[in-house]
Amino acid sequence: MTLKESTASLSGNLTPPLHENPAFAWKDQPVPRQGVIVTDLDGTFLDRTTYSPAASLPMLRKALADGQIVVFCSSKTPSEQKHLQQTLGIKIPFICENGSAIYLPREDFPELEKEIEKDSDWLVIKLGAGFPEIDSVLENFEETYTTDLGRMSQKPIKNLASLTGLSEPAALRARSRLFSETLTAPLEENTKAQLETFLRLQGLKFECGGRFHTVTSLETDKGKAYKHLKALLQTIRGDLLSIGLGDSENDLRLLESVDFPVLVAKEDGTHEPVELEPLHRNKKPGPHGWSATIGAWLHAMA
Repeated sequence: MTLKESTASLSGNLTPPLHENPAFAWKDQPVPRQGVIVTDLDGTFLDRTTYSPAASLPMLRKALADGQIVVFCSSKTPSEQKHLQQTLGIKIPFICENGSAIYLPREDFPELEKEIEKDSDWLVIKLGAGFPEIDSVLENFEETYTTDLGRMSQKPIKNLASLTGLSEPAALRARSRLFSETLTAPLEENTKAQLETFLRLQGLKFECGGRFHTVTSLETDKGKAYKHLKALLQTIRGDLLSIGLGDSENDLRLLESVDFPVLVAKEDGTHEPVELEPLHRNKKPGPHGWSATIGAWLHAMA
């Protein structure tokens, strides 16, 4: 069995399989490239309902053991992502709050320590506005249009836990935003249009995630954050080859920024209406699809 045939067999979870991506031609090159896995969390690496990583964790550990760079890329806050990593017993780079900042473990990137802001044992690259600025703009919008956006920062912890299905400590971590705000209220189309115009005039925007809306700086997104990180990584790790995984429209910019973009299926087996060429669609839902895809990726990179 040839390499392409073997990879095609393992890629049966993907349409089209990995070997049909033009970027697969790297296998014909004599110089190895560092593999990078950039992944969304909720609904992708984590189960959307239970937030459990049980189905994906074994393959994550294998990827790290194989020398892959793994980057979490999510709307989650730094507090949430640090806690998740502590729970999993790992410490890896992460992009938080929809591309608003990049966090790097200090011990893994000593070359960058002199030029990047430090936060305890993390290096922090801020790419967007701070929360106080964003919160002030949203408060002004609510007063101007006499509407309630359901700002997460204003939700009592008990209410937020009930709304999200999170425990109260987890809800507190989710509410601890540094560079963005999450809107939990369902927004009618006319409110969305008013809000989009209002935010844009203030250098801000909102994006739809799997359940809520996230407000960030106008010039930030997951894709731009990964490109910034990629430029840094290439200076110290050489040429990179990346696979990105996400499950919603909010992940489009991330998927556009990688060599192998993968759209993970929802629980019912369908996909969000994300249009991108090329795009690999995952047949299995959530973390089960994530694990199957990364298995095929590691085989192809071997």
